[in-house]
Amino acid sequence: MLVRLAELALLPLALLVSIRIFHLDSTQPTVMLVTFLPWLLVPAWLLLGIGIGARRRRLVVGALVIVIVHVSWTAAEIPWNRSLSAAAAEAPTLDVMSANVFRQNPHPEDIFDEVVAAQPDVVILVEMEEFARARLRVHPLSAQYRYTWSPPRQPDVIMLSRLPFVETGQLKLTRELPWVRVDVGGVAVTVLGVHTVNATKSTTRWERDLAAIDDWSESVSGPLVMAGDFNATTQHRQFRALLDNGTEDAHLEQGAGWGATWPARSLVGPFLRIDHILVRGDAETVRFWRGIGKGSDHRPVRASIAIL
Repeated sequence: MLVRLAELALLPLALLVSIRIFHLDSTQPTVMLVTFLPWLLVPAWLLLGIGIGARRRRLVVGALVIVIVHVSWTAAEIPWNRSLSAAAAEAPTLDVMSANVFRQNPHPEDIFDEVVAAQPDVVILVEMEEFARARLRVHPLSAQYRYTWSPPRQPDVIMLSRLPFVETGQLKLTRELPWVRVDVGGVAVTVLGVHTVNATKSTTRWERDLAAIDDWSESVSGPLVMAGDFNATTQHRQFRALLDNGTEDAHLEQGAGWGATWPARSLVGPFLRIDHILVRGDAETVRFWRGIGKGSDHRPVRASIAIL
């Protein structure tokens, strides 16, 4: 009886795998299923054990295929030590930090304190409602970061910098995303602050936002850093498309492990990594950190990036 139930349990797992393999994740329900794939496929390991114990070849083969797929889709999250190139070890660096303040955070100054302690060169603050912006104006963080930029009509994302802005602009998606250009050792580096729409609100707009960021990134010359809340994980093909054009995920390049960032306020802690720092062009991630984010539902992310 147990073996029969295990064989039946393979069917929904095979369906989940098919959704990702055959790009059937364009509707809200399928996008959500793909989001949780690393967890939803865990039972395949139990089914494999049952099959081996019962010596049921069909069950073993079916479960083993799903286990192999599961490993291949999550292996990049395994911690590992990466050695830096000789050029990166000698190059000037840009320290970038992104923090989703959380609209309902009654004490955004806790996030600001964390940024002050970290001392990054460029900061991206996401979900900056009027309440948080008012707190920022009287916080020491504002005095320490002289250069600020956010789209005037949609200041949801605010960028702060110790370095002067060579140029500023905005990328018009569902929201207007700010970008700045700063000089790092004589090299102009572009930094984009990201906050895509949530797929639970509109899968179409979410896909459109990620595609537009991908298209825009290919038009930028020189080193590029894109940091913020992408509302997507590496399980989503719409996000992986960003990594198919030479763009690197700073977290993965540093072998930083699982490193989930959301939902930080849940009882079990964060279990999805939807906040990212992506690097493109002549640049290499030197170090990656995940912050605390007190009061927010997101954990901040930070990276030191060598400009080659």
